[in-house]
Amino acid sequence: MSIGRKKQLALDDLYDPLPEDSTKDLTDEFEQAWQKEKSSAKKPTIFRPILKIYAKRIVLNCFFIFFQEMLKIIQPFLISLVLKYFNDQIKLEEVVIYACIIAVAAIIGGILHHPYYLNTGHYGIKLRLICSSLVYRKVIQLILITESHSNHLIHIIESIQITWFSLLNQFESIDSYNWSFLIHLILITESI
Repeated sequence: MSIGRKKQLALDDLYDPLPEDSTKDLTDEFEQAWQKEKSSAKKPTIFRPILKIYAKRIVLNCFFIFFQEMLKIIQPFLISLVLKYFNDQIKLEEVVIYACIIAVAAIIGGILHHPYYLNTGHYGIKLRLICSSLVYRKVIQLILITESHSNHLIHIIESIQITWFSLLNQFESIDSYNWSFLIHLILITESI
């Protein structure tokens, strides 16, 4: 931030990308997984290679969201216990313990919330980058084979990116909340 206040930012002021975010390495790894999928499966789908590559990361994000959602379920229950104090049903010592647990749960929820969304955004960007790179590689092959006009193919790529690839950024988030909803449903119906 201090550089931007002193002078106009230039390309030299930007940080280099992390080695794990290298487009070539990511695309090569995914292309190998995609080629294995095409050769081994009767009906190849792009989601199997994505799951093979990102399964550990998806499980990590599911861990974050699981505990975050459990805290959302526990907090109203604890608040109901605190409210029992005002009806003289529990002692002051118990209320203090419940209030401390509520505060700790709120802090832990905030701590878990940020890594989850950071990871989800990072993986969404990586997926979009991988899929875009595969499409570009395929288009370059088509241009070399058919000697067609590159402007038409670039227009097709842009329309694909706008519609489909933008959904990849939210893929992992939507998936995590789907199973989280089922857990909520089971726990809430059991408590009623």
